[in-house]
Amino acid sequence: MKAQERKQVAFMTYVLGGAGAYQGRDLAAAHRRLILEKGLEEEHFDLVAGHLLTTLSELQVPTPLIEEAMGIVATTKPVIFGRV
Repeated sequence: MKAQERKQVAFMTYVLGGAGAYQGRDLAAAHRRLILEKGLEEEHFDLVAGHLLTTLSELQVPTPLIEEAMGIVATTKPVIFGRV
């Protein structure tokens, strides 16, 4: 789980405009096996995004920043699930 945590932090830092370059695989390739072999579905994406929303809210991040972050995260969903 720690490895997944590191990947998530690196990716979120990248998509939200933080320092450093994301060096992971492209999103479609990174999730392909999970979709095909493990049954990853858009519902799972929505649950993870919901956890992010809850966390940002609990940390009292200003609403405009939460909306911006969630909007950016939402753009990754069609890429992951091959709807681009």
